[in-house]
Amino acid sequence: HNNVNVLFGVEWDLINEQWDVCFDIQWMEPDFCILSAHNRIYQWDPNTVTDATIVAIKRYYEKIKFIAHPCNNNDFGRYYDIERLVAAANEFNIPIEFNGKNLMRGKTNIEKLHVLLKSANQIYLNSDAHTLYELQESRKFAINFLKENWYLN
Repeated sequence: HNNVNVLFGVEWDLINEQWDVCFDIQWMEPDFCILSAHNRIYQWDPNTVTDATIVAIKRYYEKIKFIAHPCNNNDFGRYYDIERLVAAANEFNIPIEFNGKNLMRGKTNIEKLHVLLKSANQIYLNSDAHTLYELQESRKFAINFLKENWYLN
């Protein structure tokens, strides 16, 4: 009634050895997804997470809004081949997340983050915030990191 367009988005997790994703929530297909891998969901060989993510990108690229936290030291970030992941994301025109809260909390693989920042065609700076304070602080922290490392003026 007020010209607001509401979209249904879901953080899709890789869910099985065939590298499928959680495609619907209670039989509702989302308008877009954020592709991710979490160790409490994807319980197979962590060395397959790059291949699994690339297969999911090829299958669902039209629905993927961005790829979540590939530089995270928790979950599967330490297993991602960041160069291959960035190449696939670039090929399918999918942004990759730069997670400010993980950086602020010391949960980011800085070496992989630099590869991401230098190589990705599109990056989403995301606060991953659950409170207004986290939103403000992680955003500032991430932007300062980008300035200190000459990614921003």
